[in-house]
Amino acid sequence: MSATHDTTDIKHLPVSRIRRNPDNPRKGRNPERYEHFKQSVMAQGILQPILVRPIEGDPEHDFEIVAGETRWQAATDCGIEVIPALVRAMSDEEARIAAAVENIQRSDMTPIEEANAAAELLRQTGNDH
Repeated sequence: MSATHDTTDIKHLPVSRIRRNPDNPRKGRNPERYEHFKQSVMAQGILQPILVRPIEGDPEHDFEIVAGETRWQAATDCGIEVIPALVRAMSDEEARIAAAVENIQRSDMTPIEEANAAAELLRQTGNDH
C-alpha cells in the first residue's frame, strides 16, 4: 500500500459518494445472514469502518470500496447517509490484493469464491506474488 497516504484516521464519508468495487472477489451473500446484519445496523449503526480508496474520473463518486461492501450496502439499504471509512491511496493491484485477503480471511466466503479470487490475483499480478 502507498505509504504516502496510509492513515489510520477514520473519516465519515457520504455513502452516496462511494461506489462498489467491480473486482470484489465476493460475488454473493447469504440473504438470511444479510437480513440479520441489516437489523443490527438499524439498531447499532455501522460499528467498523470500511476501507476505501480515492478515485478520479467518476463525477458521481469520490471513493471506491476496497473492503466492506456488505457494510456499505447495509448502510445504503438502511438509509444511513454517512459511513465510517479508512481512506488509503492504492493502486489497482494493491486494492485487488487487499480485497482478496480481507475476504479470504472471513469464514463465509465459499471455496469457489476463494479459488476464483486466488486465480484472479495470480492472473493479474503475473504470478509473481
